[in-house]
Order: sequence, then structure tokens, then C-alpha cells
Amino acid sequence: MRKSSGESPLIRQEPVLGRRARSRFRCVMLALIYIEARFRDPISLEDIARASHVSRFHFARAFRAETGMSTMQYVRWRRVHEAKRLLRTGGIPLATIATDLGYFDQSHFTRAFRSVTGLRPHEYLNGVARPELINCSAKLLSWRIESNSRIAQAHIVREVALGLILVEPECVE
Repeated sequence: MRKSSGESPLIRQEPVLGRRARSRFRCVMLALIYIEARFRDPISLEDIARASHVSRFHFARAFRAETGMSTMQYVRWRRVHEAKRLLRTGGIPLATIATDLGYFDQSHFTRAFRSVTGLRPHEYLNGVARPELINCSAKLLSWRIESNSRIAQAHIVREVALGLILVEPECVE
């Protein structure tokens, strides 16, 4: 038997896997940048996939593999994250926040807000005066994120790429 080059088939496959991982990472990075720039606008999976230069199917698979959540779940999370910031500043009507963040109406926004935080917007506002509610919500969210390291990695990637601080003040103990 003749030795080819002394490499095992497994070693030859590693660069291919590395390229795939880099390609998937690049695709998700482009998506995160696109989402960050446009999360206030109505955006679709097709828009984000096009910005990432891949097919919708490939993009959806890559995004879920890297982050552990669907693209639209992430967009919802990002919008709610911004809504929480706007609610804390005060003085902005809930309906205005909802439409500014790309929701059709206040009830659609309220359902999205509750699906992400477990609280209605007015409960969140009341919780600002009662930090124990917010801390409890933040701990539950952090446990959910920590249970999936890929989600945490996606947030770290987004922070590095966009220079954002992702930890909310109420989540820091």
C-alpha cells in the first residue's frame, strides 16, 4: 500500500469544515449588521438573506445554527430590547413606540413584548419602579441565553461587530 501524503482523511476535511464555519459566520455577521441598521423598518427573511448574499434557505439554516434562534425571533428580540430602552426614557406613548419599531399596532407590539420578556409593557414600566420584577425577568432571560452558548456567542459577535453594549442596566447586579 502506498502512502499518499501522510495525511489522514480526517485532517483533509478540517479545512473544508473551517471554510464552512467561516462562511456561516460571515453570513450571520452580515445579517446582524443589516438587522441592526434596519430593525425599526419592516424587514423580511428574504431581505436579510439577500443582504447576506445567500439563499433564504441557506441563510435560515446558518442563522439558527449560529444563534440557536430563528432570524425573526432575533429581530423581535432586538425590537423589544429597543422598546425597553425607549420605555425607560419615558414620555413616549406606547403606540408611537410600537409603530416606530415596525409593528402594525399596539396590540401586535404588546404580544411581541410579552413573548420576549414575559411582561406586558405597562408591567415592565411598573417593574422599573419595582426592580425585583425586572431582576427576576433578567435572571430568567440570562438563564435561557446561558443555556445556549451559541446565542451568547451571537450577542458577543454583534457587540464586537457593531461596538454595542448589550447588557441592559437592569440585568447587571
